Amino acid sequence: MQLAFGAWIVGFKSIPQNYLLDREGKVIAINIYDEELVKKLDELIK
Repeated sequence: MQLAFGAWIVGFKSIPQNYLLDREGKVIAINIYDEELVKKLDELIK
């Protein structure tokens, strides 16, 4: 992944991301954290 020039100037090496996949490998959520992630996981487990 390429970073924008400004990110390179301040020393960022990467931008954190996460992907939540279903059992078939389909992406069902991108970049969810904290309460939103817990809620989504609870929905999927039920």
